[in-house]
Amino acid sequence: MKSCAAIILAAGFSERMGVEKLALLYDGQQSFASRILHSYQNLGCKPIVLVVNRRGEKVLNKALTGFAGNFDLVVNPFPERGRLSSLKAGLERLNPGVHAFIQNIDNPFVNQELLGQMLSLAEKADYIVPAWDGRGGHPVLLSPHVISEILKEKSDSAPLNKLLKQFKKTELATDNPGVVTNVNTPDDYRAFLKKDRVGLG
Repeated sequence: MKSCAAIILAAGFSERMGVEKLALLYDGQQSFASRILHSYQNLGCKPIVLVVNRRGEKVLNKALTGFAGNFDLVVNPFPERGRLSSLKAGLERLNPGVHAFIQNIDNPFVNQELLGQMLSLAEKADYIVPAWDGRGGHPVLLSPHVISEILKEKSDSAPLNKLLKQFKKTELATDNPGVVTNVNTPDDYRAFLKKDRVGLG
């Protein structure tokens, strides 16, 4: 299988949730962070880069209970500059020429089969997006060319979806609604805990 890297974005302020999302429990044993890290470790991605803010750094030990693998930790000291600042901080850790998955911490439904399908399409487009019911979701797989261009972007406030419009996209249709499911608020999390997650990730 083609080599890959993974950037896990967890440096947002979690204002609506009220707690750091990386430490939320996915199940009785794994947090969102540990589950996502495991998924990309099992896929063989190297490096796996986890980008957090200062508050996230403080709860990291709790969030990583049960995870014994290797990853690179990046602390974004200025997360208020925007999501792109965290993405660039993570991408700077990669070697040239690698494809990279971009994974949001609030989307813990990482499906191993779907990741493999996306990776098999890596050479067919500048970036790959999974789509459910006509809606694009996450994670996104970026080519080395796109990564290089993002790192050249001077503004940290530019929306990623706007930057990506200049590149060739391939959508991978999936029957997995997990790709468009985010956990952003306490109500979202309560619904998540009640959800039958079989098949989502």
